[in-house]
Amino acid sequence: MSQVSDRERPTITSRLGVSLPSAIGALLFAGALAFGSGMIDAVAPSQGGDATAQQGSQPADGHNDALNGGGNHKPATSYHEGWDEPDHSRPDQTPKPEPTPKPQPVEPPKPEPAPPAPPAPPATVTGLALSLETFDAKVKLTWSVFEGDGFAYYKVVRSSDADVTWPTGAGDSLVAAVGDRWATLVKDFPPCNTNWYYRVFAVMSGDTGYATLAASNVATAYVACAVKPTHPPVYQMGFSAEVIDGQVHLTWEQCSSDGFAAYKVVRSQTNTNPKYPLNEGTELIAAIGDPSVTSLVDGAVSSGQTWHYRVLSMANDGSGWYPLGMTPVLTVTIP
Repeated sequence: MSQVSDRERPTITSRLGVSLPSAIGALLFAGALAFGSGMIDAVAPSQGGDATAQQGSQPADGHNDALNGGGNHKPATSYHEGWDEPDHSRPDQTPKPEPTPKPQPVEPPKPEPAPPAPPAPPATVTGLALSLETFDAKVKLTWSVFEGDGFAYYKVVRSSDADVTWPTGAGDSLVAAVGDRWATLVKDFPPCNTNWYYRVFAVMSGDTGYATLAASNVATAYVACAVKPTHPPVYQMGFSAEVIDGQVHLTWEQCSSDGFAAYKVVRSQTNTNPKYPLNEGTELIAAIGDPSVTSLVDGAVSSGQTWHYRVLSMANDGSGWYPLGMTPVLTVTIP
């Protein structure tokens, strides 16, 4: 084997350095052509049956001619050509004018419903029988039971004239409203010394008020005023008052009149005429029911105060208190 000299080796290396870039460039160009041909073949079948048939009928040489830029081969239609065609799958984007709203018919106002009619009473109205009694400045009314349907109340009306009505009119006054049909007694205390007219109505209740089911006869009552009893004249009672050790000692005359009920001991700082029943500024300091007890010690006083005292012997006849006797007023100043 022949030996290569050191002088020849640089020449071989230089040639390799010049030819290597050219070879790499040729390879890259051939690869680019092959890649472009593959892309055309991949896109063409998706354009439909005709394009596929044309592509399939071309010989292999024609394919190579297309790659080399020669021949009469027409490339298959690609997606790029289809972009110019209208896309029927997309909705029309042109704005459409909104339709003019139709006027709505205006309904005429509905008339107000008529108010409900008052309840109609039964066809057969049963009368009520009313009777009166007067005693002790009062009137007792009794009447027969209403046994019809629809009962709600008895309305007992008093009037200053014979025209007694329900609902009440001029001169009428409602005495009582009774919701129990079996409760047929009422007592009234009208003003005395006057003629009064009474009537009872059985009524039913409805949405608009009451309707009369039955009415009684009109009954008249007169109540005389009670005569006030006459009392004997008030007599003067003996009375004394004394201050001992800062307290006021009171002593008075015993009452011997019939009807005695109690001694009323009163005092006042502002009223010089204290009485019982109490008048203004007067206070009651003792009520003694035993007529034999005729003295009292008032310790609720202070130095420098001035008090006006009186004792009254009282009776009560049921109509109220009245004096049988009374002492004069004694004024005491506490030293």
